Amino acid sequence: MRILALFLLLLSCLYGYCYGAAAEPPAPSLYKLALISDDLDHPVSIASNPHETQRLYVVERSGTVRVFKDRKLLSTELLNIEEILNSKGPNGLMALAFHPGYAKNHLIYVYYIDSQGDPVVGQFQSRSDATTDESTDETLNEDSLQVIIKIAQSSPNSNTGSIQFGADNLLYISTGDGNGDGNRAAAAQAAQSDHSLLGKLLRIAPLVSKPYEVPSDNPFNGVAGVLPEIWASGFHNPTHFSMDKTTNRIFLVDAVASGASEIKLIEKGRNYGIPCSAPNCAIYSAALPIVGGVVYRGSRIPALFGLYIFGDAASGTLWALREENNTWKREELLAIHDGKLTSIGVGPKGELYLTTDSGSLFQLTK
Repeated sequence: MRILALFLLLLSCLYGYCYGAAAEPPAPSLYKLALISDDLDHPVSIASNPHETQRLYVVERSGTVRVFKDRKLLSTELLNIEEILNSKGPNGLMALAFHPGYAKNHLIYVYYIDSQGDPVVGQFQSRSDATTDESTDETLNEDSLQVIIKIAQSSPNSNTGSIQFGADNLLYISTGDGNGDGNRAAAAQAAQSDHSLLGKLLRIAPLVSKPYEVPSDNPFNGVAGVLPEIWASGFHNPTHFSMDKTTNRIFLVDAVASGASEIKLIEKGRNYGIPCSAPNCAIYSAALPIVGGVVYRGSRIPALFGLYIFGDAASGTLWALREENNTWKREELLAIHDGKLTSIGVGPKGELYLTTDSGSLFQLTK
C-alpha cells in the first residue's frame, strides 16, 4: 500500500501537481526602471522644454521645480513659490509648461492652488537662455509672477488640474469641479454650467502684453451665454491630461468618484457629464486611482511606440493601452515597488520618466 502511495505521489509530481512544489516563477518583465534620483519631495509632475535637450524638470507639490541636467539633480531650483501656496493634502504646485516660443520670450506657466484654495494659472518670464542649453543660476519666485487665470471656488476640494501646450501652440488647462463643500450636486452643476470655468478643459492664447486672448476657433467663442475659454466640459477632478502632438489627440484622466478614474479622449466642444451618461465617454475605466499618462513617441523602446502609458497608485502597476479596431486593450508592463506612482512624463528626447511618493525619479528602459 505504501509503495502504491509513493508511486502515485511521484506520478503527480511528474505532471506538476506535487503538493508543496515551488510555483512557476512569473515571466520577467521586458522593461525596467532606472533610478535617477531619490532626493525629491512629493514630486507630482514632470516637464521638459522643447528648446532644451539636456534638462528635465520635476514639479514638487510644496512649490518648487527641481532641475535635472544630464540625469544629475542641480542645486539651483527653477522655481520656488512656497509662500503663496495651499500645499495641504493634494493641493499645492501641480504642473509646469514652457511656452513653445520660449527660446525668444522665455515664458513659463504653472498651475497651482493658492493660499485661498483657488486654482491659479500663473506666468513667469525667465532670463535663462534655452537656445544654448546653458542656464543662469536663477530661481523664479512670486515676485515675478503674473496671474493669468484665478478661479474662485467655495472650498479647496476637487481642484486638481494641469496645463499643457498643444501642437497649435495654445495653452490647455484642466480644472476640477470644486466639489461644492462636499456637495456633489453643486459640483456637478458647476461642471455643467456654461458660466463657470470649473470642471472644464480650457484653451487660451497667453500673451506677454496682456494675460491672454481666446482663440477664434474655440467651440463657444461668440456663443451667447457661454464662457469662450471652454474647450470641453463635464469633468469632476481631471488630475492629468496629455497631448499626443503626432495625432493631435488629448488624453485626460478624470477621477470621477472616490477611488475610481476614467481615461477620456477629448473632443472639441463635448460635454462629458458627471457621471458620463453618453456612450463611449471613456476609453478605459477602473475602480482605482489612475496615474496618467502619455503616448510614447521616443526611440529607445520601439515596442511601446504609439501606445498610451499609464499606471495606478493602488496596485503599483505600469500599463499600456493599445488601440486595435477601434477598441483599447490593456497590457501590463511592470510592477513598481519603490513607493506609489505619482506621475508619468516625457523628457526632452521623448523618453518616459516616472516619479513616486518615495521621492524617486525613474526612467523607463528595456
